Amino acid sequence: MVETFADLIGQWPQATNVSGRKLSSIRTFADDVGISYGKAQMMKLRSSVAADYWPALLEAAKSRSVPLTHKDLTRMRERRVRNTRSGDALADAEQAA
Repeated sequence: MVETFADLIGQWPQATNVSGRKLSSIRTFADDVGISYGKAQMMKLRSSVAADYWPALLEAAKSRSVPLTHKDLTRMRERRVRNTRSGDALADAEQAA
């Protein structure tokens, strides 16, 4: 099971270009979702996909036979928010010390 958006993007099925060369998972993800490669890189780096992209992401997942639901995306978002908040609390504690 994919736990984070970064995992999802990193494990996205690779497509093959017209010359038979495999594309990176980030490039394939970007093409499938209809975003730039740079935006896909940032999504992976931040481990975050804005909810505005979820409909396109779910459609792309379906077309690639990637088992993904709205509930999965919500769970990944909640995990990211929790981790961000705990990281903020840790940073605050370190600054206070």
